[in-house]
Amino acid sequence: MSDSKTIVVSPSGKYYGSEQMLHEHLIFTKKKFRVFVKSDGDYSEILQKSKMNHTFEEFSSVILLYLNIFFLLLFKDYKSVYLNEGGHIRYVKLLAKYFTKKQFIVHVRLVEDTHKVRLKDFIYPNMHLICVSDFIRFEIIKNNPKIKTEKIETVHDYYVKNQIKTVSSKVQDTIRVGVVGRVSSTKGVSLAGEFLEYWDNNISKKMQCYFYGDVVDNDLDVKTFKTKTLSFSNVTVLFKGFVNDKDVFFDTFDIVIHFNAFEPFPRIYFDAMARIKPVVGFNSGGIKEQAGIFDQENKLVDLFEGWPSVMSHKIITVHDNLERCQNKILEKHFLFKDKLNVVNYITEIEKYFD
Repeated sequence: MSDSKTIVVSPSGKYYGSEQMLHEHLIFTKKKFRVFVKSDGDYSEILQKSKMNHTFEEFSSVILLYLNIFFLLLFKDYKSVYLNEGGHIRYVKLLAKYFTKKQFIVHVRLVEDTHKVRLKDFIYPNMHLICVSDFIRFEIIKNNPKIKTEKIETVHDYYVKNQIKTVSSKVQDTIRVGVVGRVSSTKGVSLAGEFLEYWDNNISKKMQCYFYGDVVDNDLDVKTFKTKTLSFSNVTVLFKGFVNDKDVFFDTFDIVIHFNAFEPFPRIYFDAMARIKPVVGFNSGGIKEQAGIFDQENKLVDLFEGWPSVMSHKIITVHDNLERCQNKILEKHFLFKDKLNVVNYITEIEKYFD
């Protein structure tokens, strides 16, 4: 492993999708980085336990962090800074302004980081924006027309697929669906409530709906949703919390429902495809892009009046033809090796480093 001249920053200390991607990047890269991680979660501990050869440092003050990086760039031989998500972009811009011969790479993973209020419709010539999806890239271009498009590149996340043993064709009488991710307003909990209420009132088939992810109990939309679920008679809602072992919780349901209509590039989609689980979601955001990669567009729903009825019938169709749907996914599993692999990803990201 060779020493890199790149400083890596994780603005968050939580262990969510963006942090998981960086974690795996650090595992598979052939370079050794200096990595700064926010000390507000368990991410730093997870990285330390991975026993990688990188240098890890925690930070609590953002201002002190970038003051530290300023002096590292000034007195040490670092050539670039990589920001794992865009929350700190104003500080990176300040560095780019003064260190014109250094390179600054910002990975844009969230919709809020595409807005003009965040990017200010300009970046310096020594900056590069890496987008997690074309959806995010188009949002940046739309909201910031003065930024040169050649400075904005899409690099899809990769996925390391475990070996799949068999396709399960056993269909349960009760439709078992899973919703994976934080239970919050930002993850579409209101839409989940609207859909499940429709199912409970209009569909005769029974449904078990498993929610895997932290429940944001102080979220008003979550409180409303949880209260609503208490009155369901045809739908059983189970809040299972965060479960680290994905193989364990994917075994509890047959179909994934994704309720976040504008998520940039949900990692759960690849998780589901790798485990041969059909995904029903909205025809928008990054999931539209992912469904196109796997030829799964027919399982997406347009978000218009009456959408819960359309989604209900898609889920019933998938449930009644589960083995066929699983085999359709299996036909595309070569993509994990040929297109969505870690070597391609790291090559595309690190071409801007050093």
